[in-house]
Amino acid sequence: MATITGSEVLARALRSHVVDTMFYLMGGPMLETEAACIDLGIRAIDHRHEQA
Repeated sequence: MATITGSEVLARALRSHVVDTMFYLMGGPMLETEAACIDLGIRAIDHRHEQA
């Protein structure tokens, strides 16, 4: 049986709701999510925290 990650579940959910762009705060846990979204054609825009 194939396995699916939480990042892939999130990316598929966003795509099913016709999300074409996501804005996020980059960090270690977001790397897989960003990649999964990009693989599905969702544009990923990261922005910086106020301390950056």
